[in-house]
Amino acid sequence: MGIFDCFRKKKDNVATTQQTQDTFTVFSIEGDSLPCVGSINNRFANNKGWEEYPWNCSVVVRCKNVNDAQLPTNEESSILNDLEDRLNKRIVTDPTNPNALFFGRVNWNATRELIWKVKNPEPVAAFLQSVMDDKNAIREIDFKIEKDKEWKLTEIYSTGISKTGLNYTKFETWLDNVMQMNIPSDVVAFCFNLYEDENETWTLELIGASSFDKDDSDWACDEVFSTRENPLVWHDNKEWKDILTDSESIIREYLQKGKYRKELKARQGLAIGFVDGDLVLL
Repeated sequence: MGIFDCFRKKKDNVATTQQTQDTFTVFSIEGDSLPCVGSINNRFANNKGWEEYPWNCSVVVRCKNVNDAQLPTNEESSILNDLEDRLNKRIVTDPTNPNALFFGRVNWNATRELIWKVKNPEPVAAFLQSVMDDKNAIREIDFKIEKDKEWKLTEIYSTGISKTGLNYTKFETWLDNVMQMNIPSDVVAFCFNLYEDENETWTLELIGASSFDKDDSDWACDEVFSTRENPLVWHDNKEWKDILTDSESIIREYLQKGKYRKELKARQGLAIGFVDGDLVLL
């Protein structure tokens, strides 16, 4: 396939917020009839080994622009991501000796919750209070810092990402959000790229290509769109062949009943494959 020569672009990492370029697992659950969608730092999957960060800091941001599911629109997400980065720099302080670690983000009911695990809560509380008091702040926030030495307040997330693999609901929520993005008009084909990461972690991204040739899979190198900064990540102890089979099955199910199935089928081509392997046309 000449995959590295033609440069089917391999991600440097999954998603980055901290200096350590942590990877994040996307999750989706129902909460009071509304979807709850978030991403949790993979290094906290076992919820252990971080005793020097006994404080839980929760910052709730009120969204201004949401979709019918009360989740932030793509434009709103860009604003929230920028706000998150600016808060993170002040809360973490020195990345070589951080006062806090970014745990993850949770979107639900027109809000985004940002979670940090904190060593010394006093400077964090003072900074967040100044943000709350700022009448020119880009978004209104509330925050709460609680002693949580055993990390009980976030145990539900950590348990979830360490045990759950890929399923249709998780894939559907992710892809529905992706398909709401501004996809370039010159995308004539889509490809789902699979990656095998460390610690039984798997990543799926969607790319859009400006060409398609069913007899030459190098078309997937003509990338003009990607979700590399917003991938779907999950944990599973299966072999790569089983991951490919499971992913293909879920995508085919989406093509039968998914919200954006017509948009996907309208392109000249659609495929899935590992970035260092062959493509399967769907």
